[in-house]
Amino acid sequence: LFTALKRRSTKGILPKCKYDHYLRFQTDIDGNFNCDSCPESFPYSRGTWRCVEGCDYNACMKCYVQVYFSGEWNSGSLIVHIKDLKVSDNGKELFEILVFEDGKCSFLPDKTWTLDPKNCFLTTATWTNGDGDTMQWKRILNSEALQPMTLEEIESFLVSCLKFSESSQRLDSLLVQIIDEWTIRSQRDPLSYDQSAVIIPHCLAALKALPEKHRQEEYTVTTIMLRFLLIQLFNRNLLNVLAVLNFSKADDVTNCVYSIIQCVNLIFWKVKHFCVQSILGALSRNSVPNELQFSANRILSSLTLSRNLPPSVWLRNSLLGQLLVQFRATNATRIRGYSDESRIFCVQFEGEGSEDVGGPYREAITQMCADFQNPRLKLFSPVPNCVFKLGHNREKFIPNPSANSKEMLEYFKFLGVMMGFSIRTKFSLDLYFPSLVWKTLVGKELEKEDLESVDQYTVNSLNDILGISDEKDEKNALSTLSFTYNLSDDTPVELKENGGSFNVTLENRLEFVELATKLRLTESLTQLNCIRKGLSTIIPIDCLRLFTWQELEIFVCGYPEFDIQFLKQNTSYKSGLKESDAHIHFFWRALESYTVPQRQQFLRFVWGRSKLPLNKEDLEEPFKIDLSHGGDQSLPIAHTCFFSLDLPKYSSFELLRDKLRYAFENCLAIDTDYEEPDSVDWGLIHDD
Repeated sequence: LFTALKRRSTKGILPKCKYDHYLRFQTDIDGNFNCDSCPESFPYSRGTWRCVEGCDYNACMKCYVQVYFSGEWNSGSLIVHIKDLKVSDNGKELFEILVFEDGKCSFLPDKTWTLDPKNCFLTTATWTNGDGDTMQWKRILNSEALQPMTLEEIESFLVSCLKFSESSQRLDSLLVQIIDEWTIRSQRDPLSYDQSAVIIPHCLAALKALPEKHRQEEYTVTTIMLRFLLIQLFNRNLLNVLAVLNFSKADDVTNCVYSIIQCVNLIFWKVKHFCVQSILGALSRNSVPNELQFSANRILSSLTLSRNLPPSVWLRNSLLGQLLVQFRATNATRIRGYSDESRIFCVQFEGEGSEDVGGPYREAITQMCADFQNPRLKLFSPVPNCVFKLGHNREKFIPNPSANSKEMLEYFKFLGVMMGFSIRTKFSLDLYFPSLVWKTLVGKELEKEDLESVDQYTVNSLNDILGISDEKDEKNALSTLSFTYNLSDDTPVELKENGGSFNVTLENRLEFVELATKLRLTESLTQLNCIRKGLSTIIPIDCLRLFTWQELEIFVCGYPEFDIQFLKQNTSYKSGLKESDAHIHFFWRALESYTVPQRQQFLRFVWGRSKLPLNKEDLEEPFKIDLSHGGDQSLPIAHTCFFSLDLPKYSSFELLRDKLRYAFENCLAIDTDYEEPDSVDWGLIHDD
């Protein structure tokens, strides 16, 4: 990844003379010297590299640069410079490290660049060549952050810091994860060297806060600093090339894309996001197409679900089913032109006098997500961990493996289309899927841990079978088993041809466990491939290989937690209200007292969405709190189109908390923007 550092490390991090002694630049010797690497003599003012052991060896700057730098360092590289410091109490010479970044131009093979010794320790160092050209290298690692060391200690330290090992990869991946989580919200630029002084202490604090079992070693400031600089350099060089790479070649080991995909954990979210947005921008139309006009009857949907009807009728009359019927007539290529902050469609809720300025659209998307995850509609089901009340991710949903009819597979394709729009328009979807869904979408291989994350009971049972070691246990545990296994919806499936006629024995139990695990991991592959197909109609599916499965989940769904502080920082107050007002203080206290699901209900009440965007840039408008002139008996009033809440001046915290909770838990109707006629044709609910 870092060619220059790799090349230099093969020679040793620090320069040595022909006797394998360290060299250092000296400024306290008079006279002229002959270079031991070339026939030239030179005045001392041009600089000389002398052997620290005192042997008769000199190297002129020209030879030194050609040996250690020429042809190896490109623009944007890092260079380590050693600075004399002092002599320690025990007589050892100590040195400091200075790290520079090439900020303006690169070394040319036919040029000799020299560092002016007078300013090499300043914040910005000047390098010149024989033609009078100059370039500036910015020092990006303060020497004060490093403890003075001997040359042997420095070389050993640099080798350990710059090496690529299993341990360093874990650290690098962890650093990128910490930096991404922090910089996305704070809108800091992880690629800016000016941010290093803020980001590095944050990383160190986050690493030290990890539970002891997750810490591989004690991390020092210097180690974190150098690893961060390397990762930062890598990302800076990738930034302008990722968008022009062909990610369909990701499986070709001879292609550079293959190498990049192997280290996606080292690429900042900012770089990945910039790459995808550049690709989508190039594929978008110059002008955004006219919004699609849809209508939906939410009351019809509610009435249908309240009756004992076949699931197919529930699905067809759901808000999801109503909008899918209208969406079928739309050509996907027509709507690829949608981009940031544009809506896919405009929706009219029948019988709910509303004009779609944004609120009904957001509510429709949120309700469609809820319909996808409604077990009664048979598209997705709660994970087995939820059913057995065991393990993690009990709030997640997995595709129903039996939802394989042509009609139902069309819904999964539509879900992929919605995910594509989410990425294009930065509208977070309220979806709760486990890793095996997201991994399949980004083309990652599924593992046993993915099954355990949704069905710990099955994994425990299979592990018990593997643990059988004698004939007595075999008779008790395997006597009723054959090579058939149930899917997550309890549908029995043969693990191999005529599997029902093969009994599980001590000898073939390993084969049984492997086949059963594979079956459960791939049971929903048909449905997931339909999601990928729908996703590929809106965005180039291959570019998703650039993301980890966790990042794709964030890209589509946003952060799962509700960041109250983020909302507070992006709130404006109307009608003379101030943050210091008593009832405003009650409001934020109430929001903090609610559970995460309740906070999401509140957000849906005031905005039509249940999740906040990733950062301020993706927030269309700030949240607004206005004054409502009602008293303690009044309820708050929300304006979903304008992300606004009219809040009465309640006399106590308890009153505000309870009134607000009653409002967002019981009110789903959209603002009455005009008077809807009394007679509305709700349609007939048929059982067929």
